[in-house]
Amino acid sequence: MNKNVFLIIFLTISMLSCNNKKEGFDYLQNVIHIKGEPLQIEQMIGNPAFCITTINDTLLAYYDRYDGKLLSVFDLKNNHFVGRFVSEGQGPTESLPPLFLFSYPQKDKLFTLQRNVATVSILDAQDFQIQYNIKFASRPSEIQKTKDYYIGIGVFDKGRFGVYDTQGEFLYAGETYPFNGKSMESPKAFLTYYGPFCANPDKNYFVAGCSFSDYIAFYEVTENKVIPIKEYYSYDAPVDTRNDNNMIGYNCAFGTASYCYMLFSGKTLGENKRQKIGRYIIVFDWQGNYIKTFNSDYDIFNFCVDEKNNCIYAVVREENSEYEIFKFKM
Repeated sequence: MNKNVFLIIFLTISMLSCNNKKEGFDYLQNVIHIKGEPLQIEQMIGNPAFCITTINDTLLAYYDRYDGKLLSVFDLKNNHFVGRFVSEGQGPTESLPPLFLFSYPQKDKLFTLQRNVATVSILDAQDFQIQYNIKFASRPSEIQKTKDYYIGIGVFDKGRFGVYDTQGEFLYAGETYPFNGKSMESPKAFLTYYGPFCANPDKNYFVAGCSFSDYIAFYEVTENKVIPIKEYYSYDAPVDTRNDNNMIGYNCAFGTASYCYMLFSGKTLGENKRQKIGRYIIVFDWQGNYIKTFNSDYDIFNFCVDEKNNCIYAVVREENSEYEIFKFKM
């Protein structure tokens, strides 16, 4: 009898512990509803869905491939279109599409990633000319910049993440893929657990989510190595991610010195018409603590955050319309 009682207590404690770890936080606990309005950009031609970012709290830059140019810039303060920049090509001052834009720790800079050639370009935020390029030999699929490192996600021999110095030299690969990914070959695990990630530009923290799971993990880079801080999850990513019944998790991420912002869907691939979109932007601090959730009145493809002016800028598309950039007041 005593053994049975002990066993029941042990199983109960184990289940509670497991459930606490899995549930982690309730993203509907502190919801703030936000309403969007389109920016009036007459020169919005092309497809700005890939990436947008703010520069020095006054400019909005977005990938928009049109007329041989890849980058468009809009002046938010004076409400006017600045121009198109970065010629398409393979020269030292040109870039190959698609172009991914990221915040840079220095406010007068912008950096872009040419994924196909694993090259980061550093641009001046005044004339938007490429000042210099950094080539990454191991070809990560995506790159983010922390205070002292570049962090890459890709297919590495010994881990999920690659750590590089500021010149693009490879330093370290580490961290296993969650759940079933631990027993998968690297390419398969990468495709199953791939998702958005963002970094703190002022410190050495970064966060990685999963597109087909609610798995999210928080990390710090110390002495060139990736150290886990916290993780949340309630369901594993499917092996076959093409099924319409699969749940969509995190779709986009944006990091500032204060917070990590993660775009979350919570709907199935079929419900989202096979598009990676969402209406929830979940906010965490860099230690993995849940702060709040913004609930948009539009489906968001991509977004960036202007904390100084309490605004979110997002790429949306109303039904049967072109992509547009909307402004949401936080």
